[in-house]
Amino acid sequence: MKKTIIFILFVVILLGGNIYAGGKQEKKAEAAELSFQDLMAKLAWEENAVERLTAPKWQPPKGWEFIADKVSEISVINSGSLSGDPATEVTAKRFEEVTGIKVKFIVVPSAASVRRGTTILMSKSKEADVVYVKLYILKDWERAGWIEEIDFMYRPDPDVPQLYTDANTNASKYKGHWYATPWMARYGELLYRKDLLKEAGLAEPPRTWQELVDYGKKLTTSDKWGFGFYTGDVYPLGFSINLHSLLYSAGITPDDIIDERGIPHYDFPVAVKALEFMTRCVQDYKISPPAVTISSDTDTYEMFVAGKLAMSFQNTWVNGELREEWPLDKWAIAPIPVSGGWEGTPEGIVATKVDPRFYAINRYIDPYKKAAAALFMDCFRSYEAMKNQEVIEGNQALMPLVYKDPEVMEKIPYSDIIVSIGQRAYSALYNNGDAVVETLMEWGNKAITGKVSAQEALSEAQKAINDFFPKE
Repeated sequence: MKKTIIFILFVVILLGGNIYAGGKQEKKAEAAELSFQDLMAKLAWEENAVERLTAPKWQPPKGWEFIADKVSEISVINSGSLSGDPATEVTAKRFEEVTGIKVKFIVVPSAASVRRGTTILMSKSKEADVVYVKLYILKDWERAGWIEEIDFMYRPDPDVPQLYTDANTNASKYKGHWYATPWMARYGELLYRKDLLKEAGLAEPPRTWQELVDYGKKLTTSDKWGFGFYTGDVYPLGFSINLHSLLYSAGITPDDIIDERGIPHYDFPVAVKALEFMTRCVQDYKISPPAVTISSDTDTYEMFVAGKLAMSFQNTWVNGELREEWPLDKWAIAPIPVSGGWEGTPEGIVATKVDPRFYAINRYIDPYKKAAAALFMDCFRSYEAMKNQEVIEGNQALMPLVYKDPEVMEKIPYSDIIVSIGQRAYSALYNNGDAVVETLMEWGNKAITGKVSAQEALSEAQKAINDFFPKE
């Protein structure tokens, strides 16, 4: 009898243990089945979103704590050395302090950052949780389905998107959904030596392309060039930035460039005139150095600082460098001059190309890592993070409200000009952006060096571009 009772107790305990274990397994299975979007639904993204994102100090949306219980570290691709990105480090430390989640940066040379991200995503690697995205590759990654949809971060709509400049937020939208968060940008500007213009009897910066040529002729001497730009392959996006800045200042918009099938077109009369303008500055007017075709924005900036360049098209990042080096009576910035009817072009408007930087979430990592990545991206799109970018590095804040901050107003020279430039900035977005950029640079530089005409260069470039898109 005793043996029977013991046996029954053993069976009960065994069954009970199995039931308990099965229950645990069911709970684990249930937890494992939660998708990234399910996890994000647990967070109060819409609750006081505007107030939270514009607060002086960032705080994550309510309900975030369970993510930190599951994730201790995330990996993020950084373009270039962290020694050159102190604002990024400061914001990452803030994220770590608030969440307890460590940030491991994967440092990739700037020129290779897009290709490294493409390799990781294409191979479905989990090496990086957050990928660094440049404008010209964003549509390809979205179209390929390699990055996660993050509509929850832009609700309520339109309140949250309206916190940022249109050209930047809209660039991260694809087929009605959001896929990336811009966290800083660079605008095109005219950088000029105020002291050299004054010596030449020029009181104000040039306002039109013709004035730019006239100024360039007065400022060019045996030991310096009057005007410079950059189209070298060390910075492949450079030619595109300069061409688009001229197109936008001629009144062209992305809608004029991209057709209904999403194919960009550059073989139209105003684009030819814009390339002719660059070519003639080198070949005919001789106000720009032939070395523009092997130069980057950094090279052009170094020529400017060395006194070898009086004016140049430039990215706004240089403002942060110059404010530490020179007094304001020596240098200044202005919008890119308008076309002003130069040789038959339209009168134009004050507008420029914007070059934003984005973060996006690797689709192939696990849901909790994605959740932590979303928190990281939320931190970097905040007022605090964008103020860090502007004050520490001089990179442009995408939240105009930042420029009303007393510290920003005190430390950032010409912030009113930066804000006005950002209000009329455009991004031309299309698939196969990497290939288009390379093709435009290749043929554009053939025109600038005098090997082909501007018309022939853009006609040949367009033939190649058309081949990147499937035929109907």
